[in-house]
Amino acid sequence: MDTVLQQTLAAQLPPPSAGWPAWFIERRQRALDALVSARWPQRKDEAWKYTSLHELAQQAPQVVQAAVPAAVDDAAMVFVAGQGAVGNAPPFMRRLADALASGQAGQALAPATPAAEGGDVFDHANAAFASDGALIDVPAGYVDDDWFRIHIRGAGQAASTHWHLAHRIQLGEGANLRLHLDQEALSGSGLATIVSDIRVARGAHLELAWTRAAGDMASIARTRIELEADARLTLHVLDAGASPSRHDLTVVLAGENVQSDVGGVFMLEGRRVADLQFDLRHDSPNASSNTTWRAIANERSRAVFNGHINVAKGADGTDAQLGCKSLLGSVQAEVDAKPVLEIYADDVKCAHGATVGQLDAQALFYLRSRGIGLDQARSMLTRAFAAEAFGERQDSPAALRLAQWLEVA
Repeated sequence: MDTVLQQTLAAQLPPPSAGWPAWFIERRQRALDALVSARWPQRKDEAWKYTSLHELAQQAPQVVQAAVPAAVDDAAMVFVAGQGAVGNAPPFMRRLADALASGQAGQALAPATPAAEGGDVFDHANAAFASDGALIDVPAGYVDDDWFRIHIRGAGQAASTHWHLAHRIQLGEGANLRLHLDQEALSGSGLATIVSDIRVARGAHLELAWTRAAGDMASIARTRIELEADARLTLHVLDAGASPSRHDLTVVLAGENVQSDVGGVFMLEGRRVADLQFDLRHDSPNASSNTTWRAIANERSRAVFNGHINVAKGADGTDAQLGCKSLLGSVQAEVDAKPVLEIYADDVKCAHGATVGQLDAQALFYLRSRGIGLDQARSMLTRAFAAEAFGERQDSPAALRLAQWLEVA
């Protein structure tokens, strides 16, 4: 079924740039053909039952022609409406566009998206239109305590537009990388897609912060992270929603003795929507995972948390914890949380749960009796509730951004 959006995108594929390899050009065309015939997601689909795409389907966004600012010293890379520039970045961080133009992006290094071989309409749109993104190949043994920031923002246009990014991130054995994917508020209508394919080799540690400010433009993110033996993942997510925002996050614990710590916060106002489809796969023995999510929905916003843990046959010794707690700030706000465990191994320790409530009236009264105003008291309690998702790592970019949004020192 083709919608107005699909028809519009199908007529806008830009011509290939000089230097692009033949396989990349062919893949773009296959993805465009698949985009036209792809079935548009419906509310009757289980994965989309709480997030409506009806308004997006009727839009006719145009390709953005945005100029990238020259000064990007405060970030490793900056991307404006799908086009990037390199700033304060080490040599192993490159733009996909530069690698394609120079003929240095072999097919093995290109972002691995489902494209014409599978996926849905948004996978096809990204594979067809994304010609830039972060191409990061961290050498084995690399260690750096600094955070590298990749800054993403829109073109600042009120018209309906669309743009797309594809990131490929790879850590060598024993490497350590701290990376902050920071997305500004996207104004106007239209569609932005970001596909990230991440691989963490044996013994490596990836600390990833993923923050998205509130915006009006529909934002679709697809992130897949695969961990080899003895690897570690620390992932912090802070999402203020969009109209709507959707994040399909897949974490595959492919090797033994892997550790995964995922913490996330929805901070929603107005009529914004944040939808997380979380798929965590324990494919090997003796791996541990801890997933903690907090959803805060005010006014008429909606938060969706669909968390699924799959423990494969033979993945004995698995220790998996999955929890989502939610705060409703008004009677019109909505949170839909569904944590699921699917276990095919015998010797495991797994737990999951979800709660929905409001701020503690007694705690509010206590703070107000100490001379703290109502708004400040609510902000303090809200931050304390949300900060649980980030555990002891309150110095991560996501935790610091959360404090900034709530204006709490």
